[in-house]
Amino acid sequence: MRKRVFYGLWICATVLMLVPGDSVPKAFQFWDKAQHALGFAALAIAALWADWARSNLTRVSGILLLYGAAVECIQALLPWRSGDIADFVADAVGLACVVGGARLFPTLLNRIRPASHPKSV
Repeated sequence: MRKRVFYGLWICATVLMLVPGDSVPKAFQFWDKAQHALGFAALAIAALWADWARSNLTRVSGILLLYGAAVECIQALLPWRSGDIADFVADAVGLACVVGGARLFPTLLNRIRPASHPKSV
């Protein structure tokens, strides 16, 4: 169930980042860099909640950063989007906030993770 939530969020994020900007619902139309940071923070939280990659924050972060870079490359090829290194930096900031928080506050991380895998960071 938790992994399905992650994959559902990942699919939604991908669609929102690749469709034409005027197709994005109004609720998601605010400062672009904040959209990226919040979106990638949400993906990182969902990945931790799903216990994706078994508490290996470095691996999860790396995969999500590669995903962010791939999205920016794809956006650069689309006529209705544009790839932007600043968007990638915003992705990294969102991830860093969650990963940094998880490392600084391990008790918070234990609350996010399923009880079946209580592992330290």
